[in-house]
Amino acid sequence: MSRQLTSLRVAVLIALCWCGAAKAAPEVCPDAPPSPPAAAQSERLGALAGSEAAKAIMKDMFAADMRLPKPPVGDVASLCHYRDENAELRASHRHVRMVFIGDSITELWGRANPALFANGFVNRGIGGQTTWQMLVRFRQDVIELNPPVVHILGGTNDLVGLRGSFTLAEIEGNIATMVELALAHHIAVVLGAVPPMGPPWDTPGLRAQVRALNAWLAETAQRDRLGFADYFAVLVDSAGVLDPELSLDSLHPNRWGFQEMEALMRYALSDVEAKPSDRKAGAPTRRH
Repeated sequence: MSRQLTSLRVAVLIALCWCGAAKAAPEVCPDAPPSPPAAAQSERLGALAGSEAAKAIMKDMFAADMRLPKPPVGDVASLCHYRDENAELRASHRHVRMVFIGDSITELWGRANPALFANGFVNRGIGGQTTWQMLVRFRQDVIELNPPVVHILGGTNDLVGLRGSFTLAEIEGNIATMVELALAHHIAVVLGAVPPMGPPWDTPGLRAQVRALNAWLAETAQRDRLGFADYFAVLVDSAGVLDPELSLDSLHPNRWGFQEMEALMRYALSDVEAKPSDRKAGAPTRRH
């Protein structure tokens, strides 16, 4: 009976995700302005936190984001952002090894190392997004690209309250639903730990929440045979905050930080690729 209820719940979630995406996605999306050359951005993203170079690139990227056309009314999850790229990718029949869905950390990863996302790795990060927005666009930006694996990294913006206040249970629920949707479509999952933060974001309370969320992610991955990349462990310094040598600011890794993350990501990916591909839809445990 529990398995039937789980299957029914997943089916309902899939339908809701489809209907919500269809309703929120406008028929015509605005054209985005051209981005700076990827190679030039990659070199600049090697700057260290607190340096004038790091401040300059963060200022430039913020200004570029401000120049982006506003999403159409109702596109609360930025479904327009990757719509054209998704259509082009599906039409090209290019091999997709893994889709990365996430927030600005994932998006910045693509700018820091564009070569990484040129051969089967597809970046679908959007700056400023919370896990519920990632969930809304999960069908369009992940499922419809038919990847064998998805990399899910999110929760930072939820925890800092960028778009309102969220409980750990709500954040975990959003991630758990993405996992359920992926497994229902026979897509293996790699979960990424939320990186540490620096001042002014780092507080005792927020640090405890980051550790609690990462503990849940690790437990979920172990129980459900998912991949897990502990980015927190390689980015934290001896003081328990985001290492300035590996970051641009108090929230984002720099190019050297992403190099550390890549090693863990590849290990987690090889782990799930080595496991049997016939995965059943599960129901990750959540807080109540």
